[in-house]
Amino acid sequence: MTQSNIEPIAFYGHHKCATTWLRGILADVSRLTRRSMATFDNPRQFDEDLAEHLKQNPLGTIAYTNANIEQVRSIPPIRGVHLIRDPRDVVVSGYFSHMKSHPTEGWTELIEHRKRLASLSKEDGLLAEIEFSGPTIDLMQTWDYEQKNVLELRYEDVVRDPYSWLLRAGIHWGFVDERDVCASDEIRALINRVYDAVRIASRNRVRMQWAVPSIPAATYLEIAYRHRFERNAKGRKPGQEDTSSHYRKGVAGDWKEHFTPKVTAHFEARFPGMLSKLDY
Repeated sequence: MTQSNIEPIAFYGHHKCATTWLRGILADVSRLTRRSMATFDNPRQFDEDLAEHLKQNPLGTIAYTNANIEQVRSIPPIRGVHLIRDPRDVVVSGYFSHMKSHPTEGWTELIEHRKRLASLSKEDGLLAEIEFSGPTIDLMQTWDYEQKNVLELRYEDVVRDPYSWLLRAGIHWGFVDERDVCASDEIRALINRVYDAVRIASRNRVRMQWAVPSIPAATYLEIAYRHRFERNAKGRKPGQEDTSSHYRKGVAGDWKEHFTPKVTAHFEARFPGMLSKLDY
């Protein structure tokens, strides 16, 4: 099967909604199944026109980590997974990440925002974060949650039972084979691993002419396990906080520890009706 014959898949996410974690899992799966993959964090990366970009640059896997529904509607429907998170937790996660751990390369606005956060109290910093992260949080409110080709997930469910939900996502994407893997698939997966070594040794002079369309569920879950929070967080368990780490805490509902009445009032004024629309 050539790359061009593989049905493309997509992960649609939002900033501070486990995008780094899921993108890492998808990257490993895409390498194993020979899917070309690209990540889009902002519309500048596809010249504000996702449909035209994908027409000129076909992909097997799309990771759109600040997904705008208008851009998604411009492309033919493909199998996608969309993940959201309680927007109050997005604010808290953004506050700590933007103050310390998030890379600033290519994001000049974050450099100035980080300087400002360093000069503010936590309460005032959260107020500033609501405004800074507002445009990306807005994308969750304007999203179309009724797309038949898109599986909707919540961060809160996924972190509570990650392997069950990730398996459901993999089955929806179509690259997880729930059946016992047949010998030909095992052989092809083995050849792929050998090919990796050959490709590196030959400095990319050897090219693969076909792809593996699916992988066994056990292989997929093994990949997910390698990306578990404890490993990404250098041994910490969910709930054990390190404010300097990109994987700061890994739990849902953390906003309750940080939102004051003033922050809550400002959040509700900035995002009227959002919590009820998203059922939080």
